[in-house]
Amino acid sequence: MELFYAPAIQRPGPEGKFWPAENAVNGIICHSMQGSLMGAWTVLDNPNAASWQFSIAKDGVVYQHYPLNASCWHSGAKANNERLVGIEHEGGPPSNLSEPFTEAQVASSVALSQWIAEQGGFTLSRNPAGQTLFEHREVHNTLCPSGRVPWERYFPPAIPVGPNVAFSYRGWNALTGKFEYQLDIAQHWDGEPIGPNVGTEYEGYDPQTYIHRYRFEVLKTWEG
Repeated sequence: MELFYAPAIQRPGPEGKFWPAENAVNGIICHSMQGSLMGAWTVLDNPNAASWQFSIAKDGVVYQHYPLNASCWHSGAKANNERLVGIEHEGGPPSNLSEPFTEAQVASSVALSQWIAEQGGFTLSRNPAGQTLFEHREVHNTLCPSGRVPWERYFPPAIPVGPNVAFSYRGWNALTGKFEYQLDIAQHWDGEPIGPNVGTEYEGYDPQTYIHRYRFEVLKTWEG
């Protein structure tokens, strides 16, 4: 398991505010700061207050304060702190604590969450039966602002495909703000089989596998 997120700026918190995890990481809490990044870091730097692993600024810059295998005090019960990684997102002014994430924050948060899930060997989910993505108040009674997280952006869209088709998820492209897939088609069909909000690019025919290969980008999720 990688302990440090390569795109993040390392901004360590105090040494005495974490402990080695006794349980495997299997989830994430998306926190919302009550105000600015600098204000939240005064709390982080206070040896007697909360700690968390990552902060994401409004401009999308990710800061890492502790390694992924460190348990930080950000979600109440010790068991939750050991299994859930804390990501704080810079918030709005006191007059607008429910200010939505910026597009840069969303892109960074999605990419970081997917990386954490890969390191922990779990799948991102909001399904109560196997939930791995939480807001703070969902695991601990708190005044932490909620309603800011666009959860639908954290999941690869379900792609309606037909016979003779295979697709693989390439990942979230933080530069374009799109989910990217590779689509392999054993034979052509007429019309647009994928649906709205999808851009496709033909990458050619492979005579060895008899596959027509496409790359496509999904702008948003849809039902169906």
